[in-house]
Amino acid sequence: MLIIDGRDDERRSPGDGARLAQRMARMGADVAHHLLPTSHSLVSDDLRLARAWLAPLL
Repeated sequence: MLIIDGRDDERRSPGDGARLAQRMARMGADVAHHLLPTSHSLVSDDLRLARAWLAPLL
């Protein structure tokens, strides 16, 4: 599971992504969590991380 989190995301509470990643990992999920210095919008780092995460699966 890939979770890409925006540090300055005004649509949710700070730390939500980290809490979700921890919760999913405790339930046995293989979680990759990244916190980026962005808001809610997609940025090039999101795409880079998603491509890198997907590469071994394709």
